[in-house]
Amino acid sequence: MRSIDYWYEEIVLGRKNAVAQITTALKQEVPNLISSVWERACNLQCAHCIYPADRSSEKYSDESNFSGVLRNIVQQMPTASDGPRHQPPFLLHEGRILRSWHIPVLAHMRSLRADLHIGLIDNGSYVSFVEEFKKHDFLFDWLDISIDGLKENHNRQRDPIRKQSFDQTFNGIRHGRSILKPNGRLSSLMTITNLNYTDILPLAESLLSQNLVDQAHFTFMSSKREPNFAIEMKLAEWRIAWNQLKEAYQKYPDKIVIKFFRIEDLDMLAQVIGTSKVFQRLQDKKTMRASVGVLIFDIEGVEVHFYPVSLWPQESIVIDADSAYRTAYMQQYTLEQLRKDPDKQKFTVCQLTAQSDFIESYHRCVDHWWTHFGKDILEKERAVFEKGRLMATTNSESQILVDKEHQVVA
Repeated sequence: MRSIDYWYEEIVLGRKNAVAQITTALKQEVPNLISSVWERACNLQCAHCIYPADRSSEKYSDESNFSGVLRNIVQQMPTASDGPRHQPPFLLHEGRILRSWHIPVLAHMRSLRADLHIGLIDNGSYVSFVEEFKKHDFLFDWLDISIDGLKENHNRQRDPIRKQSFDQTFNGIRHGRSILKPNGRLSSLMTITNLNYTDILPLAESLLSQNLVDQAHFTFMSSKREPNFAIEMKLAEWRIAWNQLKEAYQKYPDKIVIKFFRIEDLDMLAQVIGTSKVFQRLQDKKTMRASVGVLIFDIEGVEVHFYPVSLWPQESIVIDADSAYRTAYMQQYTLEQLRKDPDKQKFTVCQLTAQSDFIESYHRCVDHWWTHFGKDILEKERAVFEKGRLMATTNSESQILVDKEHQVVA
């Protein structure tokens, strides 16, 4: 059984004694994805972003042999035949923005393995480097462009002073296929907040009716910093957002992807459409299916992907700009804070080198995550589902109250 299967038995169905098996299973679920942070500085400072403003991290990348560390890990990653996902290895450039020195390193990574897929998350600023990509004969397998609504609301969320971000982003979408392989995938990502929730349907229409992207992804903000808290959605706004997601999904069911990560998002969904409806659906194995690290269920004609945060380690190996292997939510701190503040040390698993063993480092991450974050987050997930099961059983439509002590905070 997989960690998600044990998690489902323990948390969704409420059958005890599966916790020990979760960590054992996690250690077998070696990630096929490297999420690499190549640059800590950014050309924007978005209201929803988990990152604070930071200085360039190039000095730390040079000192820690970032490219050598990447090369070492890339060469050790599992093949598609190794499992558990049976997918090729993937290197993701997670930003925050591209620098010219990144491109020859990316090209070198591709030369190491014919089966390696390489992707980029970007805000459209990559267009400044199109000639560099041509010079190195480099194309991505996947490009994800962050776009947070139509022009006015996108700029409110990403660039309220200059109001230039939307034009850059849309230009990046229009020219995205120029840096993709012929069979590469171009997708968009909208982070939903109280600034842009009314733009879900019109944005989906704008992108998908013209086939500008292959998929449009939608997710909800993970609030970690003060600017995030100010733009969280209230229940009435959530209702409008959900109705727009439903309509968009019904029009483009093969191209809309809806992802939940926080237990609070499931709580809000339950408040919007009914507690018993959500939790009975999740307990129905005929309509719910699972893959490694994710539950997929259909509700009100919409397919929802839920990734329990407690199972985070199997998702990816996170290599920060200073070559440290770090945990989820480390992005809420500057590199200097993570390196020097003793209170932030729990977000660092280990310092990687060009000789680090990938499997050993990953197993260390599982133990580290479970000690510092995972087991506590699991109990918070359990508390919400226990309330949900009770309300589903009694057919109560009362809201699930996620008390402060039950909020997922890393």
